[in-house]
Formats: sequence, structure tokens, C-alpha cells
Amino acid sequence: IGTVTLKAEIFGNPIPPVEVTVPNSLVNQWEELSFDFGAVADDAKYNRLTMFFDIATTGTGTNVLSYFDDIVIGD
Repeated sequence: IGTVTLKAEIFGNPIPPVEVTVPNSLVNQWEELSFDFGAVADDAKYNRLTMFFDIATTGTGTNVLSYFDDIVIGD
């Protein structure tokens, strides 16, 4: 159906952000998505998390409504 991308970054810092993109495949129902940031050091001090829906996709001209909740960090 599309993709969801999470980007972790340090605001105002030149350290490159880390982006993880996963596909979503369900329509009109909740779907649990997991983003693996395992490559990021445990002591990284990222302070901004940005979410993108269908990044790098050309729009269709049709409005799409997406919901999200319960962002969990860690186990």
C-alpha cells in the first residue's frame, strides 16, 4: 500500500540522521510496524523523531488519512 519512514536526528547537529523505512500493507485497519534502529549506538543522543508517510512517492491527488499511536522505544 505504501511506506512509513522514521528519522532519528540530533537537532542542530551535523551528525547524519538515521532513517528506517518499512512497508505498510493493510487498509482500513490497524497494523503494527516495527522499525529496527539497531545500528544506532545505545548512547546516541537523538532528540527528534520525524515520521513520513509514503516518502519519495509522487502524490495521486487523492487525500489519504493515516493514524498512528503508541510509539515504544526499547523492549
